[in-house]
Amino acid sequence: MPVEPNTIHQKDCFDLLREIGDGTADLVVLDPNYQDWDDLLARGLFEESIRVLKPTGNILLFTKKPYDLHLRNKIDPLFRNELIWKYKKNGNWYSHRMPIYTYQKIYWCCHADFFYNPQTGIPHDRTLGDERRQDQGDEFIGYGLDEQLFTIDYAYGGQWLKDFLDIPRKRENKTIPTKPTELCQILIRCFSPLDGLVVDPFMGGGNVVFTAMRERRRFIGGDTDEACFKFASEKIAQR
Repeated sequence: MPVEPNTIHQKDCFDLLREIGDGTADLVVLDPNYQDWDDLLARGLFEESIRVLKPTGNILLFTKKPYDLHLRNKIDPLFRNELIWKYKKNGNWYSHRMPIYTYQKIYWCCHADFFYNPQTGIPHDRTLGDERRQDQGDEFIGYGLDEQLFTIDYAYGGQWLKDFLDIPRKRENKTIPTKPTELCQILIRCFSPLDGLVVDPFMGGGNVVFTAMRERRRFIGGDTDEACFKFASEKIAQR
């Protein structure tokens, strides 16, 4: 029986995706345990995510070193770009054999005719210095690709999405994984339309589906972990 929008489920990612119709999702967020990527890819997770995706939809895949290389090769036919999410200010206390990890990668995959909103809704930072732009009251004047001046209203759309996102990770619970709400907001605003369907089969504490709801998107979420499911259910119920 197909799952209904605006619901979450305590289910395996494959069981959940199989109950979602072909070409119905505007955004699929894949954020499993990164050491499981090879196994999940071998079992067809990427292909199943493509099946549920609309022709204009997007897939966002979270990863980090050393699990990123095989994943990047696997998704190459639909790969468009990557974002870097810096989630720690200082990283671990020490590391004798490797540089300290302070970031994760977010791979963006899509078909040729994809949805993309380039502005995040976050207000412009007027304090940034840039010799190639001028601050004129409530307007922003910059240069386009053709070197022609263009003007934009500060009040419209907010900052453009950058490929480096410096957003500290804030643990809501010691044992339940959650992504920062600010990061979820940016990704949902930029990669899914209003009333679009956001699918997160590894929802953890539920911040992606919770933020999708607040950003006026529909959602379907899932996780096998009972504690994560309960935590996310309580969060959505309180909204």
